[in-house]
Amino acid sequence: MKEWHRTTIDDWVAKGMLNKEFILERLDQRIEDGSPFSQEEKSALKRVFDSVCSTDGLLTQAAFISFLQTKSALPRSQEAIQAGKLLYTSLAYLSSLPFPSSPERNASRGLSLKQLTRSLVWVLPGSYSAIIEQGSDSRLRTKADHRRLVFQSLASTTHKIQYDYEDARKIARHDAFEVDWESDLEFCSLNHDDDGDEIYHDLLDVLYSTQEEKSPGLARVPRDAFRPIAKRIATENDVPSLHPIGIPTNQFISLVKLLLALQFESTETEVDLDYFDAAATSICAAFSDHKDTAVITWSAFNCALKDITPYLFDPLYDMLSTSFLEQDPSHYQTGYEPPSEFGDILTLPLVSQLSTFLIGCAYFGDFRRLEHYTPSSLPTPNAFIDAVETAPDEAVIILSGTTKSGDVCTFGVFSREPKADGASVQTNVIPNQVGLEPCSIFQLAPIQDIFRGTPGKPGWTVDSDTVMFGQGGGVVMVLTDGLRRAEIRHHVSERSDSEGVYKPNISRGNWIVELEISQIEIWSEVD
Repeated sequence: MKEWHRTTIDDWVAKGMLNKEFILERLDQRIEDGSPFSQEEKSALKRVFDSVCSTDGLLTQAAFISFLQTKSALPRSQEAIQAGKLLYTSLAYLSSLPFPSSPERNASRGLSLKQLTRSLVWVLPGSYSAIIEQGSDSRLRTKADHRRLVFQSLASTTHKIQYDYEDARKIARHDAFEVDWESDLEFCSLNHDDDGDEIYHDLLDVLYSTQEEKSPGLARVPRDAFRPIAKRIATENDVPSLHPIGIPTNQFISLVKLLLALQFESTETEVDLDYFDAAATSICAAFSDHKDTAVITWSAFNCALKDITPYLFDPLYDMLSTSFLEQDPSHYQTGYEPPSEFGDILTLPLVSQLSTFLIGCAYFGDFRRLEHYTPSSLPTPNAFIDAVETAPDEAVIILSGTTKSGDVCTFGVFSREPKADGASVQTNVIPNQVGLEPCSIFQLAPIQDIFRGTPGKPGWTVDSDTVMFGQGGGVVMVLTDGLRRAEIRHHVSERSDSEGVYKPNISRGNWIVELEISQIEIWSEVD
């Protein structure tokens, strides 16, 4: 650290410019000056806030829930109200950043307009890039930072799962360099080190970004120079660590039901969240830590949201932005229609599950069932594959079956280009384009997962009695006995990525599921 860095910071400390209240004031000013929202959105937010706040200028939990019930599609059932309470405490937590404190304590007081604005800046994707400086003297915040803030805002408990420091550093290193463009890598840096974890580094980001600028022509104090004072500030304000906190699974499931119900614009005035119970249970299984299924840890949440359900929270972002900022609904999310008719397997809850990872690939409003097979009406394997490969657009195969123990399982295959994926899994026509999934095997029950195909390798093969999706290691799904039975093999090894077609989920280890198939459906978009 250069001497002028130290003396400048010491001067700010002496003047009280690095205490909690002053930092939050500077953050509010950054929000005002940095314009994460347009002037029209700011005006809409103030107008909405003034219409629902209490006489002392606070948005209470009850008013928040009532407003969403009236303005958006939040159902009025008790479970939906519980989900609404969780959303409110989530915003209350975000409003306190970079000094995270108990969301329940913040929620009990109500949210001021500045606090609500802060929380929206942190929760709406991409908004905080307008207030957090990112460059050679700082660090580039990635998508993982946003996923983590969502996790932190929902985490209301602690757990005793053993902390693996090296594993945490490894995950953080990967997340810190998760960028779409190689040119951005020079601005990336690790945000979990000997000084502190990701929550500590959030404080560093804010301290650097909200520092007083004496003159536009003078150099700013670099981010790393704030490390010593950031550690002191973190200690004085009881800033927690990331690893011990977790989300109670029994609370998360109510929110997941709501998010699934809102994946599509409902034609009903009151949605029954119980209808989504099984689908939500499958998704929560994907988020749960295998060492303690009662709690969702950061590492489990991060993997599930990134790889398995990347669009799960989009209805929340749309709900907040359309209700408080009066934005138009996102073209990726709400406002989309579900299929006009559902299938015997592919019901609304399962379509909602599909949308959590395929909404960027397909318009479900045009989805139609092309084929429906039962044990008494099975085609030959060649005829089955012909039906897949002649689909008018993408092809989605859904199969349901039971294990010997009577458990119901649902698996499927997504093929973006069914005419070509069988011979060779196709690459994205637009490199790094979000939403364009390769040919993949997926699972919807009793746990949700997706196993993406490796471009250039054969997606499936067929002979007189068998259809095989994949080969070698990784994930392989084999339909045998004239499509009456299925075997799904999930194999994890150091060489799975190089040997297999479909990539396994490393956290799930090795397993085999054998099914007696009860139904198969083929779906596609039909104009």
